[in-house]
Amino acid sequence: MISKLLVMVLIASLPIIPALVFWQQRPLWQYNTSGTANAVAISNDGSIVAVGVQTGTKSGEVLLFNRAGSLLWSRTIDRAISSISISDNASYIVASGFQLIGSAAMIYENGAVYYFSRDGTQLWNYTTSPDVYSRDFPPPIFGSHLSNDGSRVIAQTPFSVFCLDQHGKMLWNYNSTGTNLIHVSTSSDASRVVVADTQLRLLNGQGRILWNSTSISSLVQSLVITPDAKYVAVGTAIDGNHGTLCLFNNTGSLLWSRAEDSNPTSIAFSRDESRIVFGTNYHIVSYTIQGDQVWSFSAPPAVLAANLDGSYVLAGLWSDWTQSILVIDGKGQVVWGKPAGEIHGVVLSADASNGVVSAGPPDTGPFSFNSAAVYFLPSPRTLVADTGSLYFILYFIPTIDIIPAASLFLTIPVAGLVLIIVKRQLKNRHHNYEPPTGETPSPTPQT
Repeated sequence: MISKLLVMVLIASLPIIPALVFWQQRPLWQYNTSGTANAVAISNDGSIVAVGVQTGTKSGEVLLFNRAGSLLWSRTIDRAISSISISDNASYIVASGFQLIGSAAMIYENGAVYYFSRDGTQLWNYTTSPDVYSRDFPPPIFGSHLSNDGSRVIAQTPFSVFCLDQHGKMLWNYNSTGTNLIHVSTSSDASRVVVADTQLRLLNGQGRILWNSTSISSLVQSLVITPDAKYVAVGTAIDGNHGTLCLFNNTGSLLWSRAEDSNPTSIAFSRDESRIVFGTNYHIVSYTIQGDQVWSFSAPPAVLAANLDGSYVLAGLWSDWTQSILVIDGKGQVVWGKPAGEIHGVVLSADASNGVVSAGPPDTGPFSFNSAAVYFLPSPRTLVADTGSLYFILYFIPTIDIIPAASLFLTIPVAGLVLIIVKRQLKNRHHNYEPPTGETPSPTPQT
């Protein structure tokens, strides 16, 4: 039985992000590892969590946990894992990544896709080969998506997108028509794939172009298609202080566009598609699907996940602020927050019952081999409404120095993954927040 825990209230003094409540934490178990948790995925019902880890320039790890935080299995991979995905029934897991070649100037190369069954058996892997854009080396894979039934894998290199079947056979390949990095997003069943390079294009499940739009004239920063392929959202930018948010329908018609004063770096739709949220360099902005701004919140670049009905946004900041995991309500107010270092990934289960956030230590640049953290959370609504709820934290920690302030009660002299359960005792009390002061750290977004 979990004993009562000491509650400490600390006042934050960094900009924008309000004060936060810290709780003494009780470790339940520890798993030894190290690396950067670049990618996280969660099953539809929140019962399974997959984590993709980069442990070196040419190495990584895939981890699978159940809801209780038990490690079901781990697999060492000869690639740094950059993306991970789970089928709807959690029967299959796909991980993909790359190797970093060189010393002074590292180059992303040697992409690979790994296909696992739920029990951890690697069913197949696919490695890239030199192509028209990378004649001297196989290109890296920066992203992959597993269809909801596990029958299709859509994978993305810097200048192409390709589709594999459930046996690893190449079904089709699409090469970019320009020199800009390609952006890719897929519907949940992989029957629609949206691609942005010099133009915006929608492909069907056989790789055939259904439509293309010339409405996109600036460099694409972010791209998302809804699970049902009804809408496509695009964030573009001319420079760091001029961005545009665009929404298209499934026939390629531009529904609306909105100007922003910075790069739109991430996008999230609510599950009911009533709201759309953009994270820019300076703000998190919520719109109705009709294009009416609902709220704007000042913050560094963020990775986002929106609740079922758009009433809450789970946001992770690409910056080591006092609170880097936030829950923002329907009025644009922060109603829950936690310190966690730089955030690498944020996902919500399809039923919004649980969220997963992957984080890293501050000031580590584009990757770190030293430490990371994965947080498993209840739904944003539960975090706000039930202050007695439980959540657990998975820390990848080589030294006590990089543990967030909430963990300073622990004494852990060696590297480890610590499962921590927190029982919050302040029930149904309003959190008071301090006005922000100080300077904004410079974020380092992940590719």
